Amino acid sequence: KVLLIRGGVTVIDFETTAELFDPASDTWRSVGRPNTSRLNHTATLLTSGKVLVAGSGALRGNVSTAVETYDPTTERFTNTDPLGIGRQSHTATRLANGYVLVTGGMGHAGDGFPIRGTAELYVPSFEIGAGLSGTWYDPAQSGHGLFLEVLPDNRLLAGWFAFNPVGTAQAWFLGVGTYSGDTATITSVVMPTGGSWIPNFNPSSIVHNPWGTLTFRFTDCDHGIVSFNSPSFGAGSMSLARLTQPLGLSCR
Repeated sequence: KVLLIRGGVTVIDFETTAELFDPASDTWRSVGRPNTSRLNHTATLLTSGKVLVAGSGALRGNVSTAVETYDPTTERFTNTDPLGIGRQSHTATRLANGYVLVTGGMGHAGDGFPIRGTAELYVPSFEIGAGLSGTWYDPAQSGHGLFLEVLPDNRLLAGWFAFNPVGTAQAWFLGVGTYSGDTATITSVVMPTGGSWIPNFNPSSIVHNPWGTLTFRFTDCDHGIVSFNSPSFGAGSMSLARLTQPLGLSCR
């Protein structure tokens, strides 16, 4: 029976069941079912907000190499890369770079509980999070760029401030899409036209012209690529580098 704590919310994972405790209402409720029965395992909070559950003892058979993650947004457990060796009663420590160091532990009782004198490192895949909010540009094309804001419910707002293809006017287009893992897709990007400067601004005169689609893929907190497909602007891609980050946000 292991206690997992995330942001004031407590999850109890016992064998192949899991429950969520809400301190605000002082109640428990069942959440997604783990994929592996576990005993003497570890649960480690990742920087993404997910929980890494690793290893397990066993009443019969060998200790487990199984590893899975719990996602609090979907309340589901998903299998990930297994340990190199079965472990129980080991330690799992999240490092400053977001990796998790798994060390020591023991083997199966039938083998006399051999001590594990090895260590392993879990490297989580990069995932989009609030820390990606800010302004981005391509250093090779300084003078235009994008703002990104990560929204609740796995949504991403993007606005691109650029110029039209013939270079005669400024152009800006924006949209809201969804993200999963390291990739975000915006399928309905629009380019507003028809507005006037205050005091003559009239909201009813704005036309939201369909522009195309944008796809973002990030390799880390400071680098990515945006691919675009637009009937009027063409198709292609552009490298992205972080320019600014809002105060109070961090990304690892």
